[in-house]
Amino acid sequence: MNLSEPATELAKKILSKVPWQNRLVASITRQMTGITMIDIYSFEEAVNFLRSCRSDYSLDELLISGSSATINYLDLSALANWVGDVLGDSELSQALREVVGGESENPLLAFREKVKPVLELMEQRLEQCKAKLPEAP
Repeated sequence: MNLSEPATELAKKILSKVPWQNRLVASITRQMTGITMIDIYSFEEAVNFLRSCRSDYSLDELLISGSSATINYLDLSALANWVGDVLGDSELSQALREVVGGESENPLLAFREKVKPVLELMEQRLEQCKAKLPEAP
């Protein structure tokens, strides 16, 4: 899906950090340390978190003693809502909702299947915003 070019004001908002109360929360699960909550304060941080998600671990790899396997997780429905409600990007929010769909019996399996198309949409929007505002950090 090709997203339309964002308006300058929207691009500025997407490339800015949000305050603490509007952050998005993700998690990283490691065998030795358990669950670590990650606060995400910007669209680019969300993109980078999704880039770090490896979703091809087998159950055996996750259960091996001493395994360094990690599971990164971000509620993709919450991401779609955050993009629309906090960042004001209704077009991207709707596109993400179409990919994410409804509830799943197995959220981790659904995440594994949907993270790549979600990331592709997010990267497309990030590239558009950076092209529109090349001076932005």
